[in-house]
Amino acid sequence: DEDAVAQAFALGADDVLRVPFDAGELGARVARLRRRRERDLDLQRRARDARVLLELTQALTLTTDAREILRMVVRRLGDVAAVERCSVVLARDDYQHGYVVASNDVPGEIDRPIELGRYPEIQEVLTSRRPLLIDDAPTHPLLDAVRELVSGTRFPFLALFPIALEQRAFGVLFLRASEERGRLDEREQALCETVANATAAALRNAREIQQLREERLAVSHARLAAERRLEVLEPYADLFLSSADGMVVVDLEGRPLYSNPRVTEISGYS
Repeated sequence: DEDAVAQAFALGADDVLRVPFDAGELGARVARLRRRRERDLDLQRRARDARVLLELTQALTLTTDAREILRMVVRRLGDVAAVERCSVVLARDDYQHGYVVASNDVPGEIDRPIELGRYPEIQEVLTSRRPLLIDDAPTHPLLDAVRELVSGTRFPFLALFPIALEQRAFGVLFLRASEERGRLDEREQALCETVANATAAALRNAREIQQLREERLAVSHARLAAERRLEVLEPYADLFLSSADGMVVVDLEGRPLYSNPRVTEISGYS
């Protein structure tokens, strides 16, 4: 009756069907509930992605340690995307050699050198500056040259995103996933691409700040060295100025550079 229906909704039911019911109606209502559930889950995932992106961009803005930036990115992105391996590879200018500078599955890994010729997927992303998604690494034609290296891989799903600035890629955000995890969906791809761009900007800022610090440190060292030299020369300067003898400083060619007041008195020339 009506009271029973109202009570069911009050107790948290998503929907109510009276008996007897039509099978077609049951199927339609279940399908509608599933669509609503999918929308709710999608909104939850998007909200989570927005929180992660905000958290990462704030942290990247505040951090000037390049290594900490990279460790933070692979750790957080690996958790959010639920991939088995998330790493950052930075490339040398020739795109033939690179370094794994951060990886979520080997937290202490630092600057492990790799030959990029063994990773044509990385070279492709570096040169094209476009994301690359591979759904089956053992059969993908791009990896034909290294087929024996990927034939038994545990990670058939690959997703690579360029870390680029000023029309040049200098690194790659590299995610690998198992058969159980599957490929990244469009929402996850967009998140990874945004994080890769934010990482590039953060690394540029960190580099510029480090350069400013080094320049400031060099200036400080030069000033300190000059002050120390001045301290050493100061007694001689007093002697030079107060001497009763005329004293002249000349360069290696004999050209006069400075003279003391006594020279002016003797010669009439300042």
